[in-house]
Amino acid sequence: MAGSKLAGRGGPSRHPFRPLNSDRILFDGQPIALVVADSYEAARDAGSLISATYEVSEHCTELERKRLEAYVPPKKRSGIPPPPDREAMRRRLSQRRQSRSAGTTG
Repeated sequence: MAGSKLAGRGGPSRHPFRPLNSDRILFDGQPIALVVADSYEAARDAGSLISATYEVSEHCTELERKRLEAYVPPKKRSGIPPPPDREAMRRRLSQRRQSRSAGTTG
């Protein structure tokens, strides 16, 4: 699977893609069937006979609405710093801009 075009798709890095592991379709182009045959031609013929029907489920593209359903890891990963405090970053940037503009105008 390492040389496969599908290796690494469908999950975070270092998590293998497991085709046909579930009945849920997660992305466009996801494999939904497996054909085993004695020849390429027989596999192509068998593949053309596969048909599928899908139940369309509700989707939501508003991240703030779905935040309560987000995955929370059981423990924090070591070695990875927490995300920066955005408000503190804005204050520091604002202070830098003010000090630069004060230095260039005076």
